[in-house]
Amino acid sequence: ATLRQFVGADEAVAVLEHAVELALRESRRLEHTLIAGPPDAGKQILARALARDALQRTVEVDATWIRSAHQLGKMLRRLAHRDLLVLHRADLLGSHARRVLVSLLGLRTLRRDPETTKQLADITLVATAVDATTAALAPLARACPLRVIVPAPDFAARVAATARAAVALGMAPTPAT
Repeated sequence: ATLRQFVGADEAVAVLEHAVELALRESRRLEHTLIAGPPDAGKQILARALARDALQRTVEVDATWIRSAHQLGKMLRRLAHRDLLVLHRADLLGSHARRVLVSLLGLRTLRRDPETTKQLADITLVATAVDATTAALAPLARACPLRVIVPAPDFAARVAATARAAVALGMAPTPAT
């Protein structure tokens, strides 16, 4: 899906579309982005659509899979220049891993990793979270200049999500479907 196909969060989609258009027009990477909203609001789909529209190679990770700060640091160091990291459920990231993430995002401007003295890749982070206002997520929220809140899904958004699921399961996209 692309951002234009997303149903139910018109203001958030408009902000994200504008950010992507600016980044593409100026031949730069997208800004770090935090997408927050209630469960089942479509944050993951919106993050994937944003990544697709930004035309950057994408790596997706669920925060619940990250077991340690060390594991996260190794993963971040393997990303290439202009990669886009989609971090789902960032609010479930452990405190040490969250500190490493924010630190390495800050070091991207220095271009050198203090541990290996190797140049760090200039990446984009797109994180999703249920509640971006918690004190634990404050450093990550500050590291993301672009923040959007997705509202709870309305009837049209639920119908659109159901139709996408039916098509993904191989059903023909008909009015009955």
